[in-house]
Amino acid sequence: MRHKLPVVTTLAMFAFAPAAGAVTLTNLDGNSVQILVCDENCPSDDEYWGSAFDFWLAPGETKTFACSGECFVGSYYDGHSPTLGDMAVADDDEMFSGDEHGYIQNGFAVHTPK
Repeated sequence: MRHKLPVVTTLAMFAFAPAAGAVTLTNLDGNSVQILVCDENCPSDDEYWGSAFDFWLAPGETKTFACSGECFVGSYYDGHSPTLGDMAVADDDEMFSGDEHGYIQNGFAVHTPK
């Protein structure tokens, strides 16, 4: 009987933990784009980016990736990654959560292609 309490407690913790979503991103641009993803576990200083990751998307390519909570999705510009300032002023198009589909269009992340 002693062993049931930890198992039940552990299961209860998972039941209330927010589920990680999966964002799908499609590159509609005619050139490859380097993307930076920073979720809610990203820190807020320039030296340690924690759970941030980046990847390349070729023209027409689609990639799905995990998103814990809310994720900032930005593209590199002029050879530099998006900055913390870019993230602070990100508009709704660059913020994703749950199972959403987004697009890269004209170098920016958007929810609905124009």
